[in-house]
Amino acid sequence: MNKYHNKKVTYNNITFDSKKERDYYIFFKKQEDEGLIHNLRLQVKYELLPAIYEEKEVQLKTKTKLVKKCIQQATNYIADFVYEKDGETFVIDVKGIRTKEYLLKKKMMLALLKIKIIEKWCDRSFGMNIEQDEINITKEWLEDVDETRT
Repeated sequence: MNKYHNKKVTYNNITFDSKKERDYYIFFKKQEDEGLIHNLRLQVKYELLPAIYEEKEVQLKTKTKLVKKCIQQATNYIADFVYEKDGETFVIDVKGIRTKEYLLKKKMMLALLKIKIIEKWCDRSFGMNIEQDEINITKEWLEDVDETRT
């Protein structure tokens, strides 16, 4: 369990950061199987800022060598899900808590890469909050998902 009280879960040999993320995977996988979305991908990395390297000349016994040292690591955003629908790419993040780091990376995704992140909020009473334009999930469907969880 992490500091946000999420427990990692495994489904179909894929480890998810939370039950909600796993539930969305099942939902999106079903949509993909039905041909409603295409090219579903998980944990897609986007580089927001590249790593910064410093080059120094180091004198060895017999020669001078140019050494590259990373002085600042790259800043990346990792999307929970990415898929295509009607020729458009959708970047999805399942959120329970919006951290300052996430909010900054969300702004950077839009400003630097022109990519809008769609947030899927976790609702304790229902389990998920699906966008209006997506297929509605009913409580009965969620009960069916509960039976298939491993």
